[in-house]
Amino acid sequence: MVVYVIAMGLLYLAFRFEWPSFGVIVYWVSSVFLTHVLYRDVVAFHPMYNTLGNMVMQKLLTLFLWPIRVPIVLFQVAFNDAL
Repeated sequence: MVVYVIAMGLLYLAFRFEWPSFGVIVYWVSSVFLTHVLYRDVVAFHPMYNTLGNMVMQKLLTLFLWPIRVPIVLFQVAFNDAL
């Protein structure tokens, strides 16, 4: 979660001070890092649904839409752990 907040802060600074190339670099580095960490350490897929198609689709969605997907996935994992 800390990495997510830092990445969002860096994106805000990049576009606030009009550094679009820095913003693009931060966006892609953050997305690759968060996708790797999130799906390696946080999310465990059921063996029946752990197919190549499912994994690729989830990782691509998170890679491109990480500002939206990461909080959703973290909320779902926290909700599941609480119950």
